[in-house]
Amino acid sequence: MLMASGAHTWNHHTERRLWLERADPQLADATVRAALGFYNVHVPHVALDREQAANTQLTAVMEFTGPGGGTWTCRVSDGGYPSVREPPLVPTGAISAAADFRRGRT
Repeated sequence: MLMASGAHTWNHHTERRLWLERADPQLADATVRAALGFYNVHVPHVALDREQAANTQLTAVMEFTGPGGGTWTCRVSDGGYPSVREPPLVPTGAISAAADFRRGRT
């Protein structure tokens, strides 16, 4: 439930930024990634019509650019649950700087 709430909040935050044509405030990369992950991993399981997908082979690739983005691949075959491959986490910005600091690379 907490993940759904965070994704829902991210959705409204992003929508307002687009409507108001604002570039700020930016959310943390991890927040963006968590929201995109929620929508791309959990929603296909809920939205899939098993009867219609019974004899279907489908691959959907969703690529989101920018901080926290990546490429998610969703495959459905023979009416089974969708299998979703998430992109590897690539630290950027403040996350990368914090990791470098912990490793003694300042």
